[in-house]
Amino acid sequence: MKRTACSMLPLVLVCIAGCDSGAATPVAAPSGDAGPSTEDGGSATTTPDSGTPTALDADRDPRETDGGRAPSPGLGAVALLSDPCEAGPIPGATCTTVRVTCPGVPDIDAMVREAAPAPGTTARGAILFGLGGAGGGWYDGGRFATDALTQLTRDGFWVVERAWKTGWEVGPGGMAAVSCRYATLLTWVRERHAEGALCATGNSGGSGEIGFALARWGRGAILDFAMPTGGPVFSRTDIGCLDGDDATWRAMCAAGVPEGASTCSTFACSYREDGEWALGFNDDPYTPDTPCGDADESFRETFLANSILAPGNVLDYPQTPLHFLFGDGDCTGAIPQGFLFIDAVTSAKRVSFVPNTPHNVASTMDGAQALLHAMEESCTLRH
Repeated sequence: MKRTACSMLPLVLVCIAGCDSGAATPVAAPSGDAGPSTEDGGSATTTPDSGTPTALDADRDPRETDGGRAPSPGLGAVALLSDPCEAGPIPGATCTTVRVTCPGVPDIDAMVREAAPAPGTTARGAILFGLGGAGGGWYDGGRFATDALTQLTRDGFWVVERAWKTGWEVGPGGMAAVSCRYATLLTWVRERHAEGALCATGNSGGSGEIGFALARWGRGAILDFAMPTGGPVFSRTDIGCLDGDDATWRAMCAAGVPEGASTCSTFACSYREDGEWALGFNDDPYTPDTPCGDADESFRETFLANSILAPGNVLDYPQTPLHFLFGDGDCTGAIPQGFLFIDAVTSAKRVSFVPNTPHNVASTMDGAQALLHAMEESCTLRH
């Protein structure tokens, strides 16, 4: 099925995906791959305290929220630490180190940069940014991204960035369980920046964090707008790990890409085609087991249950419009995996391809500007 309802606008080829029928049930056929990810914080900054965690939703099943469904026991807790970290290139930014604790998985630390709205601006809310891979890089690590984030502070936004000190996907516990870490951090950002809109964007693995936060952890209850870029890459990890040679899936792999949107003639249909790093990334949640690298068929049900499109996860976000952004030169498995999620979402959504841009969307001027303009237009208080 090729989409053709697209129009060429400045910088971005825009495809309105919301006009599709958008069946909520994930396809049962195999699905692609997590594409290569480049690794590259609030109200006024809080002084680090003794490190006592603040519990988030600990006693509430996220099924009770209007934004989605998730298994008990709910989210984890965040503790402020005294470890120093660099504030980065955005004027006036500060940096805080935190420890994120979630049920059933090891604690991990993260650094959070926060840049306040520029003086004289009207505060509009906060935007959380995250790069891909294991999430250890800063979103403001490139010139074009730094310029875009700086402009957002001039537009009245708090710019908040996360960089995990160890990979957010590292288990044991499974992918679904470790995804609690981002959902917990996102909720902490909402509590820290209680006024105005809360929006989020993440590239590649960072887009996967957003997908899990919405589908599994009910964070549509707090997100006013989300912009996954280069993904999400974990829509169906069972397909990405096990079905690279399946003829039915390979015929479907890129069927959802709008005609003329991409310069790629083929896309990676499995994590294996994207490289050993992608296999390792999908094995990390199950350490010391390596089921993705081993293509262990006995893990099929486990992979599906740990996917964004796991049975029972919520795919309707009535107060959280989504805008998916891809580079037209991204030939990775982020495309087929991303479109599996796009096709399954039943609420408002938009898809755009940025010309002359690779997998890391914010690495080009066109990509960073497309993201900037989308946030300026759509990051609006809805909850």
